[in-house]
Amino acid sequence: MAQELLKLEQIDKDVKIGITRQEIVEIFQKEFARYGVAGNFILFFDLSYFMTFHARDLPYVYKQTWAANYDIGLMKDWHRLCERWFMDQTVRDDFGQKWGPIQILRKVDKVPNEGMEQIAKAILGADLRQFKFDALGIGTGGIAYPSDHGCEDEEVRIDILKDSPGGSINRDGSTIYWVANHLRTIEDNDFTECALHDHIDPAKAFCINHSFFDGYVVQHLQGLDGPSRTTTLYMCSA
Repeated sequence: MAQELLKLEQIDKDVKIGITRQEIVEIFQKEFARYGVAGNFILFFDLSYFMTFHARDLPYVYKQTWAANYDIGLMKDWHRLCERWFMDQTVRDDFGQKWGPIQILRKVDKVPNEGMEQIAKAILGADLRQFKFDALGIGTGGIAYPSDHGCEDEEVRIDILKDSPGGSINRDGSTIYWVANHLRTIEDNDFTECALHDHIDPAKAFCINHSFFDGYVVQHLQGLDGPSRTTTLYMCSA
């Protein structure tokens, strides 16, 4: 099924498609050095991509990302595509045409403290809500902290699994994947941040991901493009 939905141009058969485990390790090692952590520890880190797609490509995006709810292979393939696009590598559609986002940003962040608290409750058997609400914001803070509760200045929040055009959530071992597609009809904006929550009401929600993108913005033009968000949560031990 994955091969039917995803047609990738492979320039060299010895070159791996998308991000590899070693590259993930290297990304995290750089982040550990930046945060100054050392010794034996277990950390939750997330890797987020924020992008916009041209309106003509949105049906293809929605088809692939919705199918990832039911096939972890498709979910992994989608995240590999994101890394290929971020690294400016070529991806082709079913008709052999090059395609990809108009703009794409990537960021690694620590999981917010309140998200970690919810994970701890789950380990002790608490009945918790699903983290399926994705938010976009226009905050100017520029840095995401473990103490954050979500976007600094939230503009829109959707239910990934219910609101059109939707997205997907899946898991492989202790690695959790999200894809959130937002409507192309939302008003023009220069988005700077995004977050994942367990409730539609900000007053009742806990946050498991919050990302700024080092001062860069994702520009959205109403009706012409669709904002999309992809996040992977990894549990790391050392």
